[in-house]
Amino acid sequence: MKRFLKRVLAKLSRMRLKQSYVNTEFLSAQKPRTSVAFASCKRSFTRSLILFIGTVSLLSAHPHVFIDTRISVEQEKIWILWTFDEMTSSILMQDYDKNRDKILDEKEIAFLKKDHFDTIANYSFFMHPFDGKEEKTITQVDDFMASFEDSKLRYLFSIPRPKIPKYELRFYDGEMYVAMIVKPEFLTCQKPFTCQTRGYDADFYYGYQVIIRQ
Repeated sequence: MKRFLKRVLAKLSRMRLKQSYVNTEFLSAQKPRTSVAFASCKRSFTRSLILFIGTVSLLSAHPHVFIDTRISVEQEKIWILWTFDEMTSSILMQDYDKNRDKILDEKEIAFLKKDHFDTIANYSFFMHPFDGKEEKTITQVDDFMASFEDSKLRYLFSIPRPKIPKYELRFYDGEMYVAMIVKPEFLTCQKPFTCQTRGYDADFYYGYQVIIRQ
């Protein structure tokens, strides 16, 4: 995940740098020819300054990745559907849609799972079950699938349902790079289960809890 976030930041910085270069080239073309050397030096300084400021602002702004998280509680499993924001989706598709057809085939999905999704196990997949006494971690999930629709990348997977009457699923990234968003309309619970969500989101931190009762 950290490697992916570095790629996101690097691409965003290059986009800002490219735009600033175009703007400064246009402005310098309007100046007298005698100031070319000074203008060139100024452009170099300006580009370096913009790149530095842009990188610092990106690093200090949290989060960078936004994931709408839908939950469906069934008798044996809890299904989780992630929908990435458009920018993150675009960057991931550039990395894993090898033939650029905007469709993920079986080989591309298998590589995406191994190279990206499985590494998120180190972060408990941003999900932390809580049984009322201690917060646990998730190291493995099942039924993984991925798709790309309406300019959004989606991950669908499942985890076993805890066999206790009441528990919580806490959705957050402790490093605050990823925002897990769980709205009430994102919840589906089969009878006899009931679900509710509560949470907190701000410019710098997102955290949600899903309370499941039987």
